[in-house]
Amino acid sequence: YYLIWCYLRTAEYLKAEEMATKAIALYPANEVYLNLRGLSFYYREMWKEARRDYEASLSVNGRSADSWNNLGLLWQARGDIAKAHECFTTAIGLSPSGALYVKNRAELLMREERPEEALPDIEKALRLAPADSEAHLIAGQVQMGLKKSKEAIREFNEAIRLNPRS
Repeated sequence: YYLIWCYLRTAEYLKAEEMATKAIALYPANEVYLNLRGLSFYYREMWKEARRDYEASLSVNGRSADSWNNLGLLWQARGDIAKAHECFTTAIGLSPSGALYVKNRAELLMREERPEEALPDIEKALRLAPADSEAHLIAGQVQMGLKKSKEAIREFNEAIRLNPRS
């Protein structure tokens, strides 16, 4: 598990795929390995393979918020906003304290220029993970969409404070 994550984090996606495939051969009903291999495909824009693995992961454990979230990211990347929204909403329902899932849905809503709908999600994400610089960036975008420049500036400054590379 950790080795696969390390390969994913260092963008060694082929090695991650290889290790995940070996793990799946040993543990074919392990949704975590299927999900991780799906990520190795996702990062290489191998959508069909990523979808196959995410859906296989969910067939093993339909309550995997991570798999629902990753499937949502795939649908978002493919431009199917309705499916992405449904997947993020399912992930949130399974793990209401998962800041990442709420943040991803807020970002999706902002891509659709729906700041009023994104606001409750990004506020919740910030309550759950106040040190998440990316969430502050999205919050700034939401505030800009709501025409609240002072609040947007505050959020963008906080994002920069937390991560100067923001």
